[in-house]
Amino acid sequence: MSEKQGFTLLELLVAMAIFALISVMTFQGLQSMIKSREIMGAETERLAALQGAMALMARDFQQIIARPIRDEFGDMQPAVISTAGDGTAVEFSRGGWRNPAALARSNMQRVAYRLKDSKLLRETWPVLDRAATTKSVSRELVTDVLDFRLRFQDNNDHWQPSWPPPAETIAAAAQKQLPKAVEMTLELAEWGTLTRLFVVAWQGGE
Repeated sequence: MSEKQGFTLLELLVAMAIFALISVMTFQGLQSMIKSREIMGAETERLAALQGAMALMARDFQQIIARPIRDEFGDMQPAVISTAGDGTAVEFSRGGWRNPAALARSNMQRVAYRLKDSKLLRETWPVLDRAATTKSVSRELVTDVLDFRLRFQDNNDHWQPSWPPPAETIAAAAQKQLPKAVEMTLELAEWGTLTRLFVVAWQGGE
């Protein structure tokens, strides 16, 4: 009658070591896959946010109208105004503000784009001529923005760093003057510099 033999202590230790090694490799592979999915998901969300911001800016700039406003201090402001380094990259009047609920409001809107705390923000006001009590609504579009710059094409096809052009900021006509196009440069931390050209397609009237 043969004797039944089990595993020796050495064989058990070797088997446990192999099992532990396989477990570690499996865990690391799973962890790497989960991390890759998280990174891919974050990048997909960021790309979607950037594409949404570009589409929104395209609609806004294409629908700029020559409608000056009065600000909360009662001062007249041009239809489009942008002063380099003032914190607000650009502020302008636009038409085509959709009103699916048929509310008692205009189809015109005042919009601003600004860079604040590395975030590209879109700010809107419910009325064009605002009072001191008029509240704006700010929406975060893109994060981790290193720089946000605009320049404006005038009627002579010259590019201006601000608007209205410096030589015309005092003229009354400049209040309604519009650029032909707006070039935006957006510098992102991980994707570098992006440039987009928006054509202003104003059709006249208020």
